[in-house]
Amino acid sequence: PQSNQQFKSQCNLKGEVVPNDATVVANHQSPQLFGLGLIDNIPDSSILAQAVPKPFGVQGVANMVLDENGTLRVGRFGLKSQQATLTSMSANALLQELGVTNPIFATEVLPQGQAIPPSCSIKTQPNDVNGTNMIDAYHYLLYLAPNTPGAGNANGQSLFTSIGCAECHNPTYTTASQVSVMVTWKGRVINSKALANQPVNAYSDLLLHDLGGLNGDGLELGISSGTQFRTAPLWGLSTRITAGNGFLHDGSAKDVKSAIQAHAGEAAQILSKFNALAPTDQSDLIAFISSL
Repeated sequence: PQSNQQFKSQCNLKGEVVPNDATVVANHQSPQLFGLGLIDNIPDSSILAQAVPKPFGVQGVANMVLDENGTLRVGRFGLKSQQATLTSMSANALLQELGVTNPIFATEVLPQGQAIPPSCSIKTQPNDVNGTNMIDAYHYLLYLAPNTPGAGNANGQSLFTSIGCAECHNPTYTTASQVSVMVTWKGRVINSKALANQPVNAYSDLLLHDLGGLNGDGLELGISSGTQFRTAPLWGLSTRITAGNGFLHDGSAKDVKSAIQAHAGEAAQILSKFNALAPTDQSDLIAFISSL
């Protein structure tokens, strides 16, 4: 809001602060953005097929949300799978991060939840009225390819499956056999052979899982509770390690082993199996994950 003063000197909005009566305050890491075009085109039915009781007390839940057309779809983007399509995710980011209203999210976010002062008058129509910026962002994200994984570790990969990590961190999906890409908002679409029938080696079922109270952020988005999160995709983990970023939704785990140890709730039995492994096997499993 402070940047508004560059354009409207009489607009005196100050930067927002956390209200004293806030009931939820959470820190979130920014997500990696590659491979989103592949995730966008996984059939809903494939994700729903994973939402069944599995070994070790695991059962993921699909966050069913409305897409930009008002159709109930399987959520797959965001820490809580709160967005169903890459189009709606892009539009939501424009509004929430940049303050750009658009055809999908046309209502201004109010500063501190209060009415916008008359001196800071806003447009009566969306900033991105034709959705051009929204579609440009969507197109850019659509074809960002995932990284190439490293050499891996055969024993670690086998253990990843045998102790149950793969029950949530599903190694792969496949995109739909025919993929349509929006060229203009509510206008022309084209078929994209580049995105059709492609493996999606995200190592995530994209479902919600309860990780226990100590890992919760308190936010409830869609049907998610404050302790449920989308299974974090593990592809690209090697780049996050190289960059020195933390792990988990808030970056609180400083290395891969700490992130594993922070798993609770549905993951409790699997964590016990990990802790029962010999130290060399634990190292092999971590080496495999770290190569992705």
